[in-house]
Amino acid sequence: MGFVRLVIGKRGPYIEFNKEHLIPASLYMPDECKWRIASTRKGYAYYLEYRTRKDYVKIYYQRRLVTYADYKIGKFYISPDDLYA
Repeated sequence: MGFVRLVIGKRGPYIEFNKEHLIPASLYMPDECKWRIASTRKGYAYYLEYRTRKDYVKIYYQRRLVTYADYKIGKFYISPDDLYA
């Protein structure tokens, strides 16, 4: 429960979370996204991509800085469009 802040960038709004806001057992990394773990293009991928076990919602774990938004390294992000009550 909870979140850190809302980030607005060129790709729209994203909600920022810390690890303690998430339930790790509810997430997994799809096989087609595992290349990001050890990617070597300019060092490593900008983010790791996870999905929720229920509803397949995309969650990003930021690994590198980008110029189009104020994402923080080590934080998790989800689009508010993927959330529902």
